[in-house]
Amino acid sequence: MSASPRPSTAAPAVSPRPPVAAATLAAAARRVGSLLVFAVGPVALTVAVLQKATSLGVGFGLGFDYGAVWRAGRRILDGASPYPAPVPEHLIAEDQYVYPPITAIVGSPLSLLPFDVAAAAVSLLLIGAVALTLWVLGVRDWRCYGAAFLAGGVLHGIRLGAMSALLALGVALAWRYRHRTRVVALTVALLVAAKLFLWPLGVWLLATRRYAAAALAALGGLVAVVVPWALIGFDGLRDYPELLRVLTEVLQWKGYSVAALGLSLGLGAGAAKALSYALGAALLAGALVLGRGRDGDFRAFVATVGAAFALTPMLWGHYFVVLLVPIAIRRPRLTPLWVLPMVFWLAILQSFGDPLEIGSMLAAAAVVLAGAVFRPETAASTCAGRRGHHPAPAANRAR
Repeated sequence: MSASPRPSTAAPAVSPRPPVAAATLAAAARRVGSLLVFAVGPVALTVAVLQKATSLGVGFGLGFDYGAVWRAGRRILDGASPYPAPVPEHLIAEDQYVYPPITAIVGSPLSLLPFDVAAAAVSLLLIGAVALTLWVLGVRDWRCYGAAFLAGGVLHGIRLGAMSALLALGVALAWRYRHRTRVVALTVALLVAAKLFLWPLGVWLLATRRYAAAALAALGGLVAVVVPWALIGFDGLRDYPELLRVLTEVLQWKGYSVAALGLSLGLGAGAAKALSYALGAALLAGALVLGRGRDGDFRAFVATVGAAFALTPMLWGHYFVVLLVPIAIRRPRLTPLWVLPMVFWLAILQSFGDPLEIGSMLAAAAVVLAGAVFRPETAASTCAGRRGHHPAPAANRAR
C-alpha cells in the first residue's frame, strides 16, 4: 500500500511588491523641489530685488518710475502743472510725468506721504495686483503664482513702482467680465485713460460684436481723459502731443518696441514707425477676422494685446507683465509656458539699441501669445497641482 503524499510545506509564491519606498521618496522629492522653486525661490528673489533696490536709494532704485507720479501728485495738490516743458533736456532723465492726468490725480493722496513710505506702499500694492490678476482669472495652482513672480518684468516693475502690474490686472478684469457690458466698457476706458497704448482693446470689443461696450468704452475713455484734465485747468493739454513726440524721439531707441527694432536695424524714424504700424494693423485686421471664427473671443483678445505691443512706440521690460493674462486664461495650471516669461529678465534694463536683444524679446513675446492660442486640448489638464484636480473653471474658457 502506497503512502499518501504529504502536504507541501513550501511557502506560496508572493508577487514582488512595487518599490513603495522609492515611489514615496520620488514624490516627496518632487514636492520639495516644487516648494523650493515656486515658493522659496520667488520669495527670496522678491526680497533680494527689493533689498537691492532700497540699497540704491529710494527714488533711484526703489520707486524710480513711481517718483514721477508722486511728484506730479504733489504739484497738482500745490495747484501747479504736473507736466514738464516738451523739450529733450527735461525728458532725457526719464523722471518726468508724461501720462494723462488721471493717474496723478488718483494717486495724489499718496503724495501727501513721505516718498519712501508711499513707494513702499506702492510696491505692496503691485505685489497684490500680480496675485489678484491670476486669481480673477481662476488660477488656483499655487505654483503658477510662484512662476509669475519669477517672470522677468514682474519684479522689475514692482521695483520701479511702474503701473504695469495694475494694467495687467485691468486687462484681466476686462476679460473676466467681458460679458457684462458696463463693466468691460468701464475697465477698458480706464485702462486707455491711464495708458494710451492699450487702446487696441477697443478693437477686440468690436471684433467680438460687443458694439455697445465698444461705444461706451470710447465715451468713457474720453470722459476719463477730459474730466481729470479739466480738474487741473487743462494744464499741459495743448503741449501734450508735442510732449509725446519729443519723448518718443528721445527715448524710443532704448526700448523694446517694433519701432526700436527698426531703428536698431538702420531704418529711418519714418520707416521704423511704418514697420510698427504695418505689424499693428495686420494684427488688428486679424483680430477682426478671428473674432468671428472658432474660439474667436480669445483669439481676437490675444491679437489685440499683440497689436498694443506692436504699435506702442516705447515698450519697456516691465510691460511684459501683461503677457501673464493670456497665459493665465489658458494655462490655469503649471505648464512650460509659465516658465517662458523668465526670459524677460534680459529686458529688465534697456536695450540701448541692440537689435539682437530687441528682436529676441519681441520673439519671446510672440511665442507666449502664440503658445496661449495654439495648444493641445489637454494642455490645461497637465501638471495638475493636486492629484485628481480637473481643468480650469468654465469662467476661464472662451465662451
